[in-house]
Amino acid sequence: MIKNRKLIFAGVMFFLLITPNVLFAVNNNLYVVYSVIGNVYKINGNSISNLRPRMQVESSTMVMIPKGSAITIIDRTGGKMYSMAKIGTSDVGSLIQSVVTPKSLSKQYLGYLIKQLFNKDTEKLVHPN
Repeated sequence: MIKNRKLIFAGVMFFLLITPNVLFAVNNNLYVVYSVIGNVYKINGNSISNLRPRMQVESSTMVMIPKGSAITIIDRTGGKMYSMAKIGTSDVGSLIQSVVTPKSLSKQYLGYLIKQLFNKDTEKLVHPN
């Protein structure tokens, strides 16, 4: 009886911990800004702020890319890297759909990039070609 309760409890806890993450990832993908060339802006209503490496954005996040600027973001769940220099204002999801050939990342390389992004000793990141 006690083993059944523990098993049921473990199953319920697993469901509660995993389900919100899966549902959130399906509804609105999270991305990490890997690099920015020039000034790329995040638009949130009437406020505008600079996007910087290590910031997280969602597919619904509005961004403005001026002439001479570019942004590269990483889709951690999909294992892809998207580099965009399309001038104008759009949401991240639309920009990603406009990228013809995203770079596929191996799990090992993706892990390296994420580690590099969140390593406090890493000051300067290189924008991939």
